[in-house]
Amino acid sequence: WEIRDFSSRTVENESNNSVSNSEGNDFATGEMSPVAYSEYPALEELNTVSINGADSDSSLDFSKYGPLETVDGNDATCWQDGSEGYALNEKLYYDFSDTYYEICGVRIRNGRTDSSSKFEQNGRIKKAELDFGNDQRIIVNLDDVDEAMFFEIGARDVSECTFTILEVYEGSKYEDTCLSEVTFYCK
Repeated sequence: WEIRDFSSRTVENESNNSVSNSEGNDFATGEMSPVAYSEYPALEELNTVSINGADSDSSLDFSKYGPLETVDGNDATCWQDGSEGYALNEKLYYDFSDTYYEICGVRIRNGRTDSSSKFEQNGRIKKAELDFGNDQRIIVNLDDVDEAMFFEIGARDVSECTFTILEVYEGSKYEDTCLSEVTFYCK
């Protein structure tokens, strides 16, 4: 794995049938789609980043659907926002402890994945910004699928990540947004 420099990438603005934020975010640090399944790295060869803590702007029920559910290693649990409507501009915060990491990838399991009907009924993240500090930001485009996605990241000297929801896929029944799992990998 090589660390890639995304600082020269630009963000493409698209309009489609999704909910998007109205701030017109324009990040010049990169926009990414997931790595194809056939190109997934051998995750067992990478190290998992230790998470010291997780927080969010809101949660439906902190003890049942709080942000720690996204880093518990269980795809059947999830964070569910507690804001009015969809979770546009909601943030989840991840603290990696007192250690600084070279982040080479992130695995994201989107939506509420404990059943296919709950996946469809609840909102899912379509686009998010991952801010690793020190002007190291990327935009990730998540597919609307009930499976894990992997993104190659090239962030250095990282001790935290702010995960901001920019766009969502609407749920068929509920106006909320769910995220099942986020795993950060380092060399």
